[in-house]
Amino acid sequence: MVKEDKPSNCYSFHKLLENLHEMPAEKAAEAIRGRPENLNCTNGFDLIFNSSTRFNCIKSFRDLLNENEMKTPGYKDIIKQSPIILLNPTKPVHNEK
Repeated sequence: MVKEDKPSNCYSFHKLLENLHEMPAEKAAEAIRGRPENLNCTNGFDLIFNSSTRFNCIKSFRDLLNENEMKTPGYKDIIKQSPIILLNPTKPVHNEK
């Protein structure tokens, strides 16, 4: 799988976070390979979408979400209702000349 914002990287499936409203914030933090401490929230949904965070992957996810929301109003609401799929980077992909 290739991400739109980083097309030179290739990813493999890591984990599916389905019900973020019922998932403890600590479990969501561990899923993104973060330390489950001082999270300032109680569930995974708030960790990923609402609470202040120190996790760069969440910050960049929110930035990309806001960019897409400006282009396509309603996009953010669709994503908030969808499961979050976490990916593992596997290797950089370089163009051969």
